[in-house]
Amino acid sequence: MARIDCTITFVDEPGLRPTASDAFMPMTPTAMAAVPSLGWLVQIPFYFLELLVGLVQALVFMLLTAVFTLLICQHHEAPATAHH
Repeated sequence: MARIDCTITFVDEPGLRPTASDAFMPMTPTAMAAVPSLGWLVQIPFYFLELLVGLVQALVFMLLTAVFTLLICQHHEAPATAHH
């Protein structure tokens, strides 16, 4: 049976691992880089989503704090004793 050396196949092939010259080459432009004036428009829904999540989180913690405070502050009266 012949032994297959996979390290030479994957490591020595050009283009499979980045070189120092690849690090300084500009990336291909994406749709956002091609139209930079619309970049801020894409971010707006995510800002509103973040505000909504923050609001829901604040409401949940406010409700939990109110419930736990009410449970702690309840005054339990002693049972009435019958006077004979």
